[in-house]
Amino acid sequence: MNNNSNNLNTTINISKVHYKQLKTLSKRFGVSNLQFINAAVNFLRTSGVNPLDKNIGAAEQFKRLEKRNDEILRFFRVFESQKLQPILDNLIITQRMLDEKTSDIPTCKDIKDIEANMNRDFKNGVEYIHKGQASNHNYLKKIDKILNDILQKQEQHQKLIENLFSTINKSDNRENINQSLFNRF
Repeated sequence: MNNNSNNLNTTINISKVHYKQLKTLSKRFGVSNLQFINAAVNFLRTSGVNPLDKNIGAAEQFKRLEKRNDEILRFFRVFESQKLQPILDNLIITQRMLDEKTSDIPTCKDIKDIEANMNRDFKNGVEYIHKGQASNHNYLKKIDKILNDILQKQEQHQKLIENLFSTINKSDNRENINQSLFNRF
């Protein structure tokens, strides 16, 4: 036997008319009188409906709930338009700016192509010298021009690479920026 006082049942006095209504309602819902009474008390407790307030019926209670739901929906609409939409608009603008600024960053393939061109140009200059054609003054001018071109390209490439690493250090790379922005949504 359980000694827990919460599980003990008690009796209540109700009129014969209400007892008959209780039996009818319990039967209609397929529950015992005790289950129906317990459910009714829980409903009144959680809904906040005052059964003694004769001026307010169920329809009026539903109108109040509907009004409260409308107030909540209005709040969310205002919050969305005044707070969330400006944030989304700023994110879209930021995404476009980042795309624009990172579009000029050379990719790994670009850097490999630059390196291959530099190696090819340097190899051509060395082969030119080794062929013995350097003794001719015209050939020396051509070699000098090739070497100057190589130096200019190396300086340009060095600036590009420094720019690249500076940009990468500042903003990570374009793929990671785009991916991180998409992950936020």
